[in-house]
Parts: sequence; C-alpha cells; structure tokens
Amino acid sequence: DLIPPGAIREEDKGLNHVPTIIMSTIIHTCLVRGWIFDAADLLEFSSSSDPRLKIHYTTLVEDVVCALLDSHSAKGVDRSAELIQSSFERGFPLNSECVLKFYDATCSRGLKDKGAALYLHLRSRYPTQSVDLLPRGHTLPVLMDTFVNSRQHGAKVLATHILERRPRIAKHSTPTIIALCAEAFLVEESRQLWEYYGQGTDKITVTGNPRVMLALVKLFTNEGRKDKTKTWFGAGKSTDVPDGFVSEALQLAGSAADFEPTSSRAQGGVQRSREGSEAHALQNEDTPFDRENADEVN
Repeated sequence: DLIPPGAIREEDKGLNHVPTIIMSTIIHTCLVRGWIFDAADLLEFSSSSDPRLKIHYTTLVEDVVCALLDSHSAKGVDRSAELIQSSFERGFPLNSECVLKFYDATCSRGLKDKGAALYLHLRSRYPTQSVDLLPRGHTLPVLMDTFVNSRQHGAKVLATHILERRPRIAKHSTPTIIALCAEAFLVEESRQLWEYYGQGTDKITVTGNPRVMLALVKLFTNEGRKDKTKTWFGAGKSTDVPDGFVSEALQLAGSAADFEPTSSRAQGGVQRSREGSEAHALQNEDTPFDRENADEVN
C-alpha cells in the first residue's frame, strides 16, 4: 500500500533507465501522499544533465512545482522558485504554463516580489529560453508596478519583452502598463506602447485614460526641456517625438474629462455650489438692509 497506483506513470514504462524509473515512482508517491517538500528534496538529489532524460526530468519538475504552488504557502513558493531556476541552469527549460502559474500564484498571494525576482532572473540570464515566459492577465500590470516601485531596470526589461511579443492585453490593463512605463521615464518604450496599443477598436481605453495622458504629457514635456532637439534617448536610436504628439495628447486629455468618475463630478458640483453660496453671502453683507422695502414685501 505504500506505493499507490497513481504513482506509476505510463510514460515511465518507455524508459530504459531503471534508476530514473524508480526515482520517478518514489517522487510521485510523495506527491500522492502529500509529502510535497520531500518530493522536492528528492528531485534536487536526483537531477540529471543527461539530455536523453530531458523531457522526463522537466515533466517531474513541473509536477512537483505545481504541487508546491497548490500548497498555498510561502515555503512552497520559495521551493518552486529554486526548482525552476535549477532546471534552467541544467539546460532543461520548463513548459511556459508551469512558469506562468508561478507568476500567477505569487501575484495573487501577495508575494509579487518573488514573482518579479524570478522573471527578471530568467529573462536576463536565459533570453532565448524565456521568450514565451511573458506574464499574462492580471500578473502583467502587477509585475510592472512592482518593477517601477523597486527597480527601473526590471520595468525596462518587461516593457521590452511586451514590445517583442506584442500580446493582446486586457483592456483595463493596457492603460495601466503604459502609464507605469511613462512614470518610470521609459521614453522609447512608452512611445512604442502608445503607438501600438493606442489604436484600433480599443483605442479609447488608452487615449481616453486621464492617467495615461497626464503621465505621457509630463514625460514628453520633461524630455523636451532636457533636449531642445526633442531626440528620444534609447539604445543608440535617433527617434524623434512625432510631430504634434504633445498637442494631440493634451487635446485628448481634455476630452478624457468625459470619463471622470461621477463622484468626482458630484464633488466638483458641490464645491462650486458652496463657493457660489459663499460669494452670494458676502455680497449680501455688503448690501445695506432696507427695512421699509422688507416690510412691504412681508
């Protein structure tokens, strides 16, 4: 009864490497029994650089990593990060779904710094193997925000990755990402993201977003002050600010007022009403009181 039926995998039967078959069975037994950290320790001990076992080894790592993440613990996240890094170091890059699940888990459990650290590690050291490891969904703006608030280098790496892949981003996330890039003073990346995502059927979600417009106008204005020729700084490129870009942004920022939250408009109306009442009261104080006319009216 120690080794349950689910621990013996069909794919193990085709292996001609007996030690690997035995270790795979033991590791999957640990997973079935819930001994996930023991499985992780055994996997580190049994890791091999034999290219013939590449697919089998990466499958083992992915199974253990998923089990660790499903434990919903900080320790599980830490051990998962160690296994993922170890696998890449041994030349066995993992399936993108496994790594993306790690990003999702860290961002949804308040451990976004760990997700950001692993992303930057993989993207910086293994650019070719990590090309498909671009964060997705809600994790993309969360990691960008983490980088902007901690290290601009990470924000630039992620922004460049987005421009390379040009994925379809959720409508509510696109303005946030562009605004964060602008707030991080990533001039070239902000411009390219604006030009790519600020068009098409979802254009209004970008061009009509007040935060995006204010961040871009501030960024471009500061760059114009630093360089009167309006040359964008970047990786050795001479890319000028498009003609009329700032004026267009200002115009669109004005039209974005239509998207101002109702509560903000209401507060503005109350403030204006209060100011009008105060002005009227001051005017009445300066006007002499006519008792006779007041009596006639009464």
